[in-house]
Amino acid sequence: MTKVLRGGVIGAGVFGGYHARQYAQAEGAGLAAVFDPDLERAREVAARHGAAAFDDLDAFLSSVDVVTVASPGVRHAEGALAALRAGRSVYVEKPLAVDLEEADRILAEASRRRLVVACGHQERVVFRRSASSARRSVL
Repeated sequence: MTKVLRGGVIGAGVFGGYHARQYAQAEGAGLAAVFDPDLERAREVAARHGAAAFDDLDAFLSSVDVVTVASPGVRHAEGALAALRAGRSVYVEKPLAVDLEEADRILAEASRRRLVVACGHQERVVFRRSASSARRSVL
């Protein structure tokens, strides 16, 4: 039996909702949980995909295998560092952090724990996937 990767999203705004949907539709993964300090917002996003909602970060982190940080940019370092310290690899929406010191702390923590940290620009990821899909449909 193949294990389904339990994805979690920190942030229940527009970008968090986008990432939640991507986990829910991904092959080999699923959306397990959504964290937001505003529990109602977390519930709204989580309910669309049958996931759990949390306003307790530690409880959220214990329910997922991998984390996407899609909170406001000023909170990215906080979420990424918490996830890395909990042993979770992290995908962080841009910006990785709001200053170089925070970015360095994130990278150092990932290196120390031998975890993956990636910073993405979702439109670049969407464009590449769309372009690949378009090429396949032409072939």
